[in-house]
Amino acid sequence: MIISSWCFICAFAVLIDKVCLEVTGVIGGSVVLPCSAKHDCKPQDIYVHWRDKNGKIVHDVIKGSQTRTQNSPYKNRAESFPAEYLKGNFSIKLINLTHSDAGKYICHIIHSSELQIVELIIKVSLQDTVEAVIGGSVILPCSTAEHDLKLQNINVHWRQNGSTNVHDITKEQAIAAQDQHQRFKNRTEAFPEEYVRGNYSIKLNNLTHADAGKYNCHITPSNEQETVELIIKESRSKSDTVGTSLLWVCTVLLTGASCTYYL
Repeated sequence: MIISSWCFICAFAVLIDKVCLEVTGVIGGSVVLPCSAKHDCKPQDIYVHWRDKNGKIVHDVIKGSQTRTQNSPYKNRAESFPAEYLKGNFSIKLINLTHSDAGKYICHIIHSSELQIVELIIKVSLQDTVEAVIGGSVILPCSTAEHDLKLQNINVHWRQNGSTNVHDITKEQAIAAQDQHQRFKNRTEAFPEEYVRGNYSIKLNNLTHADAGKYNCHITPSNEQETVELIIKESRSKSDTVGTSLLWVCTVLLTGASCTYYL
């Protein structure tokens, strides 16, 4: 059952303004393009075709098995999840993302006559924003979608504002500790038990104003990058709280309001 490229282009022309979902990926990283069927069927009846905006073959599932018939831009870069087929999940994973991967993708589930559109947005890096207070601590998030990477091959480099060495996760942890910037000595910690889950977040303690800024997490060899912006705020002391409460009481008394306020 072969679907020609022009059929998919026609489908795009009809559904171009009906994007079901937007997903975001970063250059060099990976992303899952979701697609699911509403109806169950037998493995031998499963036919699913993924095409890009130009009708090129991204990935095919024929009679319940994924094929390697792909156009050159997607060779060895797209895969589905066979264990999920019977659950109606025909999502695909696209790896080693480039700028040219941006655009709309169509998932055509032949056996249930369903068409789904996903728009992929490509960014140089993903950025999160976290807030914390002076003297406190904060978790700076970073994770990889490449869970099949071997831990001994993984290196993670955390940098502040592009260059300052915040924390490194490498095989040579002793050397990594020596290269850490003095300002972050004994103030950062990672979570080794989370590495197998692809989680390379770090905790930063005893926060100061100087900690505010952008933090970049670079994971190799998957070449993934995430950026976190840390915003530092003043902590609200107990004396400030009491002062605010007393001002509130004075205001109530001056306005003649009848109210009881417990400090």
